[in-house]
Amino acid sequence: MGFRAKLASAASISTLAVSLALALSSPALADNGDSTLRGHVDGASAGTQVVAVDLATGHKTSAAVDRNGDFTFLGLRPSTYRVEVAGRSAREATLEVGQTVAVDFASAEASTVVVRGVRTRQEIVTQDITTNVTPAEIENLPQNARNFLSFATLAPGIQMSSPAGAAQIQAGALSPDQTNVFIDGISFKNLTNHGGVFGQNFGQGGNPFPQSAVQEYQIETQNFGAETGQAGTAVINAITKTGGNDFHGSAFIDFQPKDFIEQPHFDKLNGVPKPKYNRNQYGVELGGPILQDKLTFYVTAEGTSENLPGSTGSLSASAIGYPANVVSAVTGVPHSYDFTQNLYFGKVTYYATNNDTVNFETYIRKENNLSDIDSNAAATHARNLKTQVTQFQLNWKRSVGNTLNIFNIAANDSTQSTPTAGGGPEYNLTTGMNFNTGTGAELGAHFFTQGDTQKSLTLKDDFTYRLDDHKIKLGGQVIFNKLSRSVSNAFNGRYYFNNPGSSVSNFDPTTAVPYGAQINTLPFSRLSAKDNQVGLYIQDEWKFDSHLTLNYGLRWDYESNAPNNDYVTPA
Repeated sequence: MGFRAKLASAASISTLAVSLALALSSPALADNGDSTLRGHVDGASAGTQVVAVDLATGHKTSAAVDRNGDFTFLGLRPSTYRVEVAGRSAREATLEVGQTVAVDFASAEASTVVVRGVRTRQEIVTQDITTNVTPAEIENLPQNARNFLSFATLAPGIQMSSPAGAAQIQAGALSPDQTNVFIDGISFKNLTNHGGVFGQNFGQGGNPFPQSAVQEYQIETQNFGAETGQAGTAVINAITKTGGNDFHGSAFIDFQPKDFIEQPHFDKLNGVPKPKYNRNQYGVELGGPILQDKLTFYVTAEGTSENLPGSTGSLSASAIGYPANVVSAVTGVPHSYDFTQNLYFGKVTYYATNNDTVNFETYIRKENNLSDIDSNAAATHARNLKTQVTQFQLNWKRSVGNTLNIFNIAANDSTQSTPTAGGGPEYNLTTGMNFNTGTGAELGAHFFTQGDTQKSLTLKDDFTYRLDDHKIKLGGQVIFNKLSRSVSNAFNGRYYFNNPGSSVSNFDPTTAVPYGAQINTLPFSRLSAKDNQVGLYIQDEWKFDSHLTLNYGLRWDYESNAPNNDYVTPA
């Protein structure tokens, strides 16, 4: 699909959605991945303090009991919490992404016998169909690629597809383009190409984010709320790890040499040498305090280095043979699909007050995949599939009483390109003057390269207010996008030579006379566009009684340049 068509197939210029649903299914994600802890303290007076302690970071948050004995913590980071009330035994509750969990402290008295207890339950309060992937599953379930998205297949209707080598998330019967992945509330959507997530449209199959950095995530597949945008089939909302008051870390090395890979049976019988192959995966993570109870850090790095055998160079049969230097450049030369990837993530968390938390994050992805080389081509004719992503994000969360506000600002610079392994023109040696590159040898550099760039600045704010039995949420985001694509198609020329045969020992295309050529004389092709996206929503979760919860909302989206209005078809 062309770049212009891709822009046109993005979200419509404006959309309006209203939903009303009875909550009969599991909880949905919030785009920022935060959770809610609520409960009741039987016999407590209004103003009694309830304290929730994050056992992973040691951070404390407090809430007051209202006149009915109820309390609510909005916007808690998914983790395991110790819930404390004066005069009652402390209890623990585990909150997963986007969930609402209730902890009730109950007491009953009869004569001199006093019985006190606690009830912890996960409330069903939204209409969304979701599946949670827990930290234990990410840590313990085996998968070879270290792609955290692989665990999404635990959700019904989700599968991993690889139409072009790279792993992509697919939901239902629609393409991966209709999915979206949010990490700490920021979208990783591919706006210039396919695959759903940037960098997952082709290549050997790199990972969009270091698995070590992902704490847990949630997959939403149906009945999206008003706060969810930029997706048609499935939304994945992941949160990253945070440092705490104690140092913690890990490291791993995974080595797979060719001796661990079985050679095809008939290759063994025919005495075919086992090709070179090795695969290395490695990584390290470390988190801990900078200032006790105030400032923490978390950093991780993961890498993959792989040498995957492809075809072995060969030339089609020719009655006159080929020049000796052409034969040595192609015949019997192994075509290895070398792949390297390095992923880096860092996060600093500042607990400014008991009500304010500030996170600063940075993420870098660097990937190079030597690929796309025909069996009759020299090594210089291959292309490198390169991906590079750099992102910075600032997140400020403020929770006071019955209000919660989460503000995000993020800057992203992502590029994908296909530079050639060699430089200069492409030289094609053919059998006969037929312009058929499959009947001879492909020398020099590949004639076609392409590069995509998307730069974005995201401003996003979500505000939540709890009023009696209502949980009202409203917010919006503005994304300023700069998109571009460059294409080089035969700008350096494609030259065609009639095969002189083995009588010529050293064929030099720079001095030989070609019988034909293809040279692009048009101006260098670069297409650029600016596209601004605005999304606003308001929704309400009304807990009518203990058996009925209503969710309803309104969302409006606007996109300034969805069909690339300024595009002019070249003459």
